[in-house]
Order: sequence, then structure tokens, then C-alpha cells
Amino acid sequence: MLIGPVRWLAVLCFGASILLVVPTLLVVADGSDTPLLWYAGRSTGFVAYIALWASLFTGTLVTAKGVDGLLSKKWLMDFHQQWTIAALLAVVAHVVVLVAHSFSDITLVGALVPYTSHVMRTQIALGTVAFWGLVLIAMSSWLRSRIPYGWWRAIHALAFGMCILAFAHALQAGSDTLAWPARALYLVTAALTVGAVVARLLVAASRRRPVAR
Repeated sequence: MLIGPVRWLAVLCFGASILLVVPTLLVVADGSDTPLLWYAGRSTGFVAYIALWASLFTGTLVTAKGVDGLLSKKWLMDFHQQWTIAALLAVVAHVVVLVAHSFSDITLVGALVPYTSHVMRTQIALGTVAFWGLVLIAMSSWLRSRIPYGWWRAIHALAFGMCILAFAHALQAGSDTLAWPARALYLVTAALTVGAVVARLLVAASRRRPVAR
């Protein structure tokens, strides 16, 4: 009977300890001679992009009838949900690190409200809109049983637009865009996404086609 309360108490204690420790660590890292927060901002940005892409890619495969018998739908759904949570956490970490970095000149309001940043206004706004879209999609998944299926499906369709905005944000705001590993990452993820969407559409079209007699 006490497992639930004890678990929530442990979560609250862990969260409180994080809130107490993280600000101090950010201040120390910002004052370090090594640009730790700069590297952390770049790495969390890449992690957020990869997690968002993985969530979109596995979500596309979940509803693709062509994978029947090839991949477990339960496995894909579990991965889709886990990557969505990972993307949210990575984006939050990305925002916290950049706001804490004194040389970025990015404020919390500028990071969370589109077109209010004093630096790279359009580039950051793309990432901000993508973030709030991801929050909306995640909330619709958690409340799926309480909202109409049509609304849930329409909200989830926004995932493609959010991924495009995140891709544009990474290309325009990322300082490593011209590096060949970053270019290879963007090229491979974009190609796989387009391939998955095209394959899904082709399979759906072939199944709707009437059989000739």
C-alpha cells in the first residue's frame, strides 16, 4: 500500500535535489575558463534533434501497414513514446543551458516566446514553435482517451511540421551546420524520413487500389 506514496516521495526528493544542485553547477560552469555550457548547448541540441527524429520515424512506422509481420507494433510504440519523452527532456536541457550561458544573450522569455529573442530572432523562433508543438503532441498522447480520435490524429499530424521547423532551426541556428558530421546527420535523417513517408503512402495506395478481375 505504501509503494505508491514512497515512490512519489522519492521522485519529489530527487526533483528537489536537482533544483538545488543544477543552478549552482550552471553558475560554476558558466564561470569556467572552458566553455562548458557552450559545448553542453550544442550537444543537447543534437540529442534533441536525434530524439525528435527518432520519435517521428518510429511513429510513422507504427501506423504503416507495410511493416506488419516485420516489426512489432508494440516495440515501435514503446520506442516512439520513449523517444518523445527523451526529445522533450533534451529540449528543456537545451533551453536551460543556453539561457544559463551568459555569452549566448538568450533570455528565458526569448527562448519560450516566439520572436521575442534579441539575438537570432527568426532562428530561435523556429525552435520555440517546434518545442511547443512537441509539448502539444505529447499532451495529446497522454490525454488520448479523453479527446476525440479525429482531434488526436490532427494534432499528431503536426509532428511532420514540427520536425521540419526543428530541422530549419538546427540548420540556421546551429554553429556546427557546416561540419561534415552534422551535414551527414541531417542528410541521413531527412532521407530516412522522406523514405518512410513515401513508402507508407505507396503501401496505402496499393491497398486501396481495386483488384482487377
